[in-house]
Amino acid sequence: MVELLGIISDVHNDIGALEKAILKLRHCDRIIHIGDLIEDEKGADEIIEMLIANNINGVYGNHDINALNINLNHHSWTLNETSKKYLKQLPQRLEYQGLTFIHDNPLSTPKTIGLAFNGGYIRSTNLANQVFKESKEQIVIVGHTHTPTQYLNNGKVTLDEKTRKIKISPNLRYILNSGGITPKHDSTSQTVGIYDFKNKTFEVMDI
Repeated sequence: MVELLGIISDVHNDIGALEKAILKLRHCDRIIHIGDLIEDEKGADEIIEMLIANNINGVYGNHDINALNINLNHHSWTLNETSKKYLKQLPQRLEYQGLTFIHDNPLSTPKTIGLAFNGGYIRSTNLANQVFKESKEQIVIVGHTHTPTQYLNNGKVTLDEKTRKIKISPNLRYILNSGGITPKHDSTSQTVGIYDFKNKTFEVMDI
């Protein structure tokens, strides 16, 4: 059973950031990614190759689906067959040791390109409360916003200023976002997450 789980989100073709994130999480038993691995541009194959080499799997994001769909139809560059196979096998959501992983929102449903309209960014307590009301998962780990923000079903969670950890209670529900690892798309931080199953904590770390 995994005790320390590393979490990576929103790579966006940034191979340097991915290298730093993997190095930061090298002490974890397993690493899961939460999507938006690639862009519809050159460099995507190198991202997938690094994920495979480090035995990292997870869920797809809207950028991954967009890039794959564009590439399968027509584009000036071509994903290799290994990258296509890897992206095609990624699920929209993943259940693992009591945690639910999804790129944007557990209320989203799959569609051909991108993610569904009824999900989207969780950027406020009101939106988080809607998720808590309309879903049943206890602990959901998301990305998409590039911002490490945590919510529980009775209000917003604040990370401990010194440890940047929160203690997970079995009686509460959580939406946990470790933030993105790339400075692209107007990100203001480069962070990863660690879920500690033994000590029941979630931690955000700079890379």
